[in-house]
Amino acid sequence: MKKLDSIDEVLFYLKESEIVFIFMERKRTFFCLKNDKVSVRGENSSYIISLEMFLELYQSYPFYLFEQKKEEIEIDKEKDEEYYRLWHK
Repeated sequence: MKKLDSIDEVLFYLKESEIVFIFMERKRTFFCLKNDKVSVRGENSSYIISLEMFLELYQSYPFYLFEQKKEEIEIDKEKDEEYYRLWHK
């Protein structure tokens, strides 16, 4: 979880189609940019606001970059070869 240092950095990531979030009362609120509007999604809310309204409402909050964990699946080559031998004769 990377903390973003400034609202300019937040805007940069939003314009790069990334997702950023804040913590409000122990809950996350997520933000993404779609067609020059900011989509806001929280646990109990979902709405779209203008970029100007976003800056007015949220510029003082600490933001974080949402980084989705990528799970790497390790394939057992022996089992893979055995499967193809059995089913693809």
